[in-house]
Amino acid sequence: MIKNLLLIAFRNFKKDKWYSLLNVLGLTLGITFSLFLIFYITDELNYDRYNEKADRIVRIVSYIQERDKNTNWTATQLPLAATLKKDFPEVEESTRLLSRERTLFKKGTDGFYETKIYYADSSIFNIFTCKFVEGNAVNALNKPNSIVISKTLADKYFGKNTPAVGKTMKTVYDLYKVTAVIEDVPRNSHLRFDMLISMSTVLKGANDGQDNWGSFNNFTYVLLKPGTSAKAFNKKLLPMYDKYMAPIAVASPAKILKTE
Repeated sequence: MIKNLLLIAFRNFKKDKWYSLLNVLGLTLGITFSLFLIFYITDELNYDRYNEKADRIVRIVSYIQERDKNTNWTATQLPLAATLKKDFPEVEESTRLLSRERTLFKKGTDGFYETKIYYADSSIFNIFTCKFVEGNAVNALNKPNSIVISKTLADKYFGKNTPAVGKTMKTVYDLYKVTAVIEDVPRNSHLRFDMLISMSTVLKGANDGQDNWGSFNNFTYVLLKPGTSAKAFNKKLLPMYDKYMAPIAVASPAKILKTE
């Protein structure tokens, strides 16, 4: 049966080669683009889903109302994370990330520029899922000049199958101690990093801006308690403007609100 069908198909192909080639080409293109579309949709639907608590993670953004326009900012204030955890029982955990500029790290006489670097609170590991290859989440970012690096960077700077925890990484001005190694962050994540440096490294003194509600320079993420509605929580954020930000905004035409 199959042999007969193949013979008929071959005869039809020989009878009108160009028409047959056109049909085969159209079928091939259709199947190819259908597969690309399936892969794309699957990737989009799985974005950030590697996080075990993905359905409870929200990012807080700033909503700025001005005379001539309204703007959404991903940047928030340094005191926000701790205040959210203190003021709202719905918040199980909160954390801050502060982006660091491209930095040259030294490896012997060689140097490598790294770009995916954040200063982070140790609470980040209570929110996002990070698989530890070396070290642990409890002690990884507790002390100043502690650094957590990806498996790829550990292999790059210290060699494969060589322990990295306890070793140091140098920049032109700083020296960091490796306290943990984690698996690389999945590609389909909106937050990708190769290095996390303890927030206490950059926030050391009383005048480091941790009480400044007028400076927008970090990202704030919150883990809501099970059963909490993100929409309802969003509405509860609105009074924060009057409580914390109104005195700062009086001298400015901007009205600052918080939303997720």
